[in-house]
Amino acid sequence: MGTPTPVVSVFVGGVLYAQDVTRHMVAVVPNVTREMNSVTCHAENGHGYGWQATRKLQVSYGPSIEVAESVETVVAKLVILTCLVSAFPEPHMAWWRDSKGDRQLVNGDRHLIRSIQDETGGYSIHLTIVNTTLEDAGSYYCHAENPFGKSTEVTDLKVSAAPTFAPSSVRDCCIEQKVATECLDTCTYEIDVDAVVMRSKCIPEIHKLMYCAADGSDHRRCCLGWGVPKRCIGWCQGKAIHHGAMCVLVWSKQIISCFQEGRDLLPGPPQNIRVQQVDDLEAKVTWDPPLKNPNTVDYYRVSWKKTAPGRSIKDHNETHENYLMVNLKPGAFYEFSVKAINRRGSSSPSSPVKIEINGVNVESLQSVPDSEGEEVGLAIGLIIALLVLGFIGAVGFLHYRRNIRKLPGGVSFENPSYMKDGTSDTVQIANSSEMNGGVHFNSVEGWKSETLHVAEVPSNVSGGSGHYEELKNETSSGYKNSKEIL
Repeated sequence: MGTPTPVVSVFVGGVLYAQDVTRHMVAVVPNVTREMNSVTCHAENGHGYGWQATRKLQVSYGPSIEVAESVETVVAKLVILTCLVSAFPEPHMAWWRDSKGDRQLVNGDRHLIRSIQDETGGYSIHLTIVNTTLEDAGSYYCHAENPFGKSTEVTDLKVSAAPTFAPSSVRDCCIEQKVATECLDTCTYEIDVDAVVMRSKCIPEIHKLMYCAADGSDHRRCCLGWGVPKRCIGWCQGKAIHHGAMCVLVWSKQIISCFQEGRDLLPGPPQNIRVQQVDDLEAKVTWDPPLKNPNTVDYYRVSWKKTAPGRSIKDHNETHENYLMVNLKPGAFYEFSVKAINRRGSSSPSSPVKIEINGVNVESLQSVPDSEGEEVGLAIGLIIALLVLGFIGAVGFLHYRRNIRKLPGGVSFENPSYMKDGTSDTVQIANSSEMNGGVHFNSVEGWKSETLHVAEVPSNVSGGSGHYEELKNETSSGYKNSKEIL
């Protein structure tokens, strides 16, 4: 409708597909792809505002699968095989031990299978094998099918007969953080917290071990899928959290499984961040790719802010290893940081670099584990000591009660008349109060620290849109991410 005749434009998947001066348009799309998720019709004739209408499309297609070529582990360790699936409608997914599906794996004592749909509409199926043996080595087939097709991909599990040293990056981190020599054998992706807490000298080192096991990656998305509560989510970045002792004792297995799952999937932080002033108002930030999984990086996020208190943080996504900053203020100090991102998550931010515009002051601010981690280690030791003392006290009390019921000479204190007052010998132990508050991320000087609020996550869901929205504004080393949980 409208006079004069409007210009009608048809957009398919956000791309202009057809345009004409007409009152009625029919567009035929011969080759439909899965990216064509919307159709928009826009009309305007130069008089008043144009009008448009949009309809969402749901393109059906068969499954495509992505798995690691091979996964390595050692005897008696936990290993997770991950299979990523793209399909619509929702596919049926399974893990097989043979290419024909005659030996389909199911949940059992040593196998745990978990299917997840993420916020982007993709699917994944995770196979967890507990206490691996040499017989577990071999080929594992991920299979997915829906009414529009089916697909199968294979991954090879390699099981070593003897434990190996931790990957150099993790072990070198522990040496750099001065982890006690007698605790270095626990410095791996699969930290055995039960073994650590049995060594008195290793308890204060837990925050360092968790920091190094995270290996520079942000594992919060995986932790949400396992139901790790908000007060413990900081451990998933390797950050020691205030009053985090119970988090380590209760949620360590889930957090450590996420460290292991992300070992081959998530990138590490970019290296060697450099800032060079180009002119009075511009500076160029350059960096090197991560040492860990550099080939998995889809893009980088550059974040910067003035060092003055209360200044907002800006960020920019960049596919190359450099970015030109413009419209900077002469005489001001800026801090820059970069992190690597892919579809599965992100790295931790790099160590911030500070520069004075029109000056020569360039300073790298190194990130280290929080000092609160030592308090966490001491708290864990105190809790264990209290549990042991409580157990000994309970045993002694029961033994005492049993011995005083009858004294020498046959005098009995079991006279029913003494039992009529309704008193009870039951010992009630008050429950520990729930630790309230959010996850506090300590940051380098001048950076804002905020509280993370996340709703409870069901155990079978990897983090719905509610958790996604609440984590949007999370601060990581002082940098806000207003787009996604990365």
